[in-house]
Amino acid sequence: LILLLFSYLYGYWMPRSISADEAGFESSAQRHLESVIEGLIPLLLGHQLDTVYENLDSLKDRNKEWLSINLSDPAGRVIYPLRPLPLPPDIRTRRVHTMERPVNYLDKDLGTLSVQVDLTKRIDAMKKRHQELAATLLAVIIAFIVTIGLMLEWVVERPVKRLALASQMLAAGVFDVPLRKVGNDEVGILVDSFAAMRDAIQGYQAELLLRQKSLIKLSTAVE
Repeated sequence: LILLLFSYLYGYWMPRSISADEAGFESSAQRHLESVIEGLIPLLLGHQLDTVYENLDSLKDRNKEWLSINLSDPAGRVIYPLRPLPLPPDIRTRRVHTMERPVNYLDKDLGTLSVQVDLTKRIDAMKKRHQELAATLLAVIIAFIVTIGLMLEWVVERPVKRLALASQMLAAGVFDVPLRKVGNDEVGILVDSFAAMRDAIQGYQAELLLRQKSLIKLSTAVE
């Protein structure tokens, strides 16, 4: 059951959860990009390119997850950045999403804004939380199993072992093996029944010995 549970967690739940969160991050970045475009439209209409550069530089500094921001005019010429920035050398191993949105005002095409967003840190943090959750769940399951094992040892196994020992000693004629009261469950009923049977046998044996002694005395007296 534990293997099935963790196969479900790691094989189905965690990948789907990560994909859903990744889609949520991308959707949030898309909305952010839309708000950026709304702020760029009046600047592009007014040909305030210096202010566009300042805003996009500030935007890049505030959003560390944004690896690159590219703004091109309707003809496809790059307006921003003036010089392409180098990408990290491990770009292929990262979870990078490229989002591209047209910049339009009414029916007028003002260009295209594209952004590369690195979701690696967020996804790694999410994976870490999932692993912590799985580890906590595993610890709880192990603690539950250990608790159940100890309860079975104390409530069932020990009384049954003592009962087996008492049975062996009863067969050898020993009646004084102590039996611990374990409760009113099936094991307790079994122990009580055995104790009553043992007491009855012991009483019957004592009565037989007493009668035997009486017969011996009577026989001696007759002789």
